[in-house]
Amino acid sequence: MSADTLLVLPFLMALFGSIVSFTSLGRAKWVRALLLILQIFSTFALLWKTLHDGVISTSIGDWLAPYGIVLIADPFAALLLATTSVVFFCCLWDFGTENTFSTPLLFLLQAGINLSFVTGDLFNLFVAFELMLIASYALIVIHGTKNKLDNLFSYLLVNVIASFLYLIAIALFYGYTGTLNLAALALFFQEHSGGVALLPVLGILLVMLIKSGVFPFYFWLPDAYPLLPARLAALFGGTLSKVGMYVIFRLWLTVYPHPESWLSNGLLVLAALTMFLGVMGAVSQSSVKAILCYHVLSQVGYILFAMTLSVSLAVTAGIFFIVHNMVVKSSLLLIGGIAKEHCGSGYLKKMGGLWQSNPLLGSLFLLQALALAGLPPFSGFWAKYLLFFEGVALKAYVTVAVGLVTSFLTLFSMIKIWGGAFQGKGKYPSASVKKSAYYGPIILTLITLSMGILAQYSVGLSQIAANTLLDRDAYIAAGLNVGSKGEKV
Repeated sequence: MSADTLLVLPFLMALFGSIVSFTSLGRAKWVRALLLILQIFSTFALLWKTLHDGVISTSIGDWLAPYGIVLIADPFAALLLATTSVVFFCCLWDFGTENTFSTPLLFLLQAGINLSFVTGDLFNLFVAFELMLIASYALIVIHGTKNKLDNLFSYLLVNVIASFLYLIAIALFYGYTGTLNLAALALFFQEHSGGVALLPVLGILLVMLIKSGVFPFYFWLPDAYPLLPARLAALFGGTLSKVGMYVIFRLWLTVYPHPESWLSNGLLVLAALTMFLGVMGAVSQSSVKAILCYHVLSQVGYILFAMTLSVSLAVTAGIFFIVHNMVVKSSLLLIGGIAKEHCGSGYLKKMGGLWQSNPLLGSLFLLQALALAGLPPFSGFWAKYLLFFEGVALKAYVTVAVGLVTSFLTLFSMIKIWGGAFQGKGKYPSASVKKSAYYGPIILTLITLSMGILAQYSVGLSQIAANTLLDRDAYIAAGLNVGSKGEKV
């Protein structure tokens, strides 16, 4: 299959899924499952292509870059696309809903995420984000807890303001550079830095910090995600904030590679605060879903820490961390949803006895909880080991210390869930849960175990992605040397 087809296919398949969902309501579950499986094959084919060919690109309509709409992917983008497709399948393949619009909206959400990873210019990134966010607004309204929908206001307000700021930032980019093509911007910033050149970069960075839930912009996320059913909370928690982090990686390491030291130090402070305050929020919560949603924030802090260090090994740790967190976080939220169904409540004081009544669920939770906390030999350990090793080497001692404290507090919060939900005696009669609900968590847990046990290969894949991400010349060449229609200026 050609590179052109592989780049367009994930986005088009998601759009097709949204359309066909309206015409197959009686078979929505099986149509959705089939399309999600096809998405997995297409994204893994794209990953395989980028691993062999490096950065690949295409121009829609074959117009010359930087004026045509460019789609571009390297192993970093393709790896996140492939992981996203697996998470979508595990969360949604048998997601039951009576609402006609749910499945089309879910595919629109996936279309926005997929386009975000492969778009080659800032305006189409805005389109992708808005497609993703509009679908998420509607899904929260449809499936959110009805008596708590007031919490949606902060989610909506913060993201609308962020989108407005993004438009201002890309206007500044275009006014200063004359282009929104990422490769052209990277070429421009090879010779320009600091002063006025830094303003649009700071604008985009601010927007993505907001959308990723970095301190002090994180208050909206734990208000909104717990409103959702477990499967949607798992999907949102595992994917949405990682799209923002992908853009930050791309901006920091590809477009603007020489940030001032004060900016790097500032991001290290934000990373430390996000890690610590996120885990403190988790420790203070009394429901399984709220604890796990706060951990989405603390884990973003680790990823930001890795990105800020900017050297190969740290970037490798950051990419490994993103994939690890997408898998582990989605799985834990799915497991939390099953536990809530069993006990009739997601509050720890109303739960208990799950280890005796459901040892499979207890085993799945235990494995993923240890991975999240970073105990060896699980995947979280290797991500944190690489990150802390490089952090010490680069003398980021304070942030490393905060990361270690956060890891212990993460383990404490997992023990809190274990003691409240799985130990003791059940306070209410245990309800049955359909067997198909376990398939997603089982698949994700097996992936987590393989990432830890086969760390040589999973870290190696992350290192390939990191090295390609850091190779700006290859990205610039692929993003500009594409298309044949029109005339170069």
